Amino acid sequence: MKIPNWAVPILVFCGLALIVFLSNRPPAAPNGVQMVTSNGEYELRSDEALELCRTALEKFDRSEELTEEDKTKLEKAAKLYETMMLYRPTAVEPAFQAGRTYFAVGNTDMAEASLNQAILSGEEILRQSTANGNASVKEATRLTLAEARYVRSLIYQSVGDFKTAFADADYAAQQVNNSPNYLSARASCSLQLGNMQPAMNDIAYALKLDPGHKRSLQIANLIDAEYRATQSGKGATKPDGQNPPPKTSN
Repeated sequence: MKIPNWAVPILVFCGLALIVFLSNRPPAAPNGVQMVTSNGEYELRSDEALELCRTALEKFDRSEELTEEDKTKLEKAAKLYETMMLYRPTAVEPAFQAGRTYFAVGNTDMAEASLNQAILSGEEILRQSTANGNASVKEATRLTLAEARYVRSLIYQSVGDFKTAFADADYAAQQVNNSPNYLSARASCSLQLGNMQPAMNDIAYALKLDPGHKRSLQIANLIDAEYRATQSGKGATKPDGQNPPPKTSN
């Protein structure tokens, strides 16, 4: 069918208008979500991601089973955090949160990669804040690094790399010596590596801090079973809750 002469200018104009419209739209990130292009968008994206993943991550931290709706929200949040990471590649928080969300949905590869980025950036920020005397930034970064190393420890434990997992859990427990989460993670690694007494000490102190801590109770049962099986030859002292807390670094 022949296009009327009068229609050609209209089609050209519409085509140019479409090109201009598309050129003014922010490009899509690799995950299909529009990229962040301003600080205001970054803050809005942060609030949206946090709202999506808050409840599901709380359930995951309590070792509760996640629903399909929880997992869908976590995956959406992870994609939002990815766009924030592209906008601020050296920021610790979005990379850390992406690592948590990916781990919760079982994507350990993406979780580890995100946490590696968070830890690398955090260590540099920690050095800078120490050098320039910015105490508030130093403290906030130190605590985030401890949490990131703790989550990465759980990832390494999930794939059976207990030696590397211990290093991360030990870092976290030394930074924050009153966290049952960090203590139980380190105890779990110690137990798997055959270091019974340190595992006993950590779990005894973790349960002193929180007698109902689910993960610590599970590990205490494992320790008790191992103790009963090996006490005649090991000469270990059964945990009685009176062990001193682990040392902390300044």
